[in-house]
Amino acid sequence: MWKKAIEIPRLIALRTNVLSALAGAPPLCRNISIILRICVGPRSNQNVGDLDNFITGICDGLQAAHALTPVVEKWTDPVGESVHPHKTIAIQDDAEVISIDAKKLFCLKESEHWYSIELIGE
Repeated sequence: MWKKAIEIPRLIALRTNVLSALAGAPPLCRNISIILRICVGPRSNQNVGDLDNFITGICDGLQAAHALTPVVEKWTDPVGESVHPHKTIAIQDDAEVISIDAKKLFCLKESEHWYSIELIGE
């Protein structure tokens, strides 16, 4: 996911917003719970992804990529450098996630897409 052109802007936005919300707090290391709400647009949209794929992308996106994971140039420009894939943002290791409460919501408008994440842990 770290090299896919369609995923990079999403990952940069996710990592930037969470890093800002953490306001300097260290990443969570143990007993991590995630509450996730995703609004994907109307139910009639057949291009909406599976809920488990959203969960995986967010969990993987909030921890550091494996040190040997190759990254593209976009991650080394000024926008991507602060949230570079090799930096841990909010979760030290997603193996420490003990609970996930996730819901995919359908909204009325095609243009209405959003998600919220709450992280709890030590």
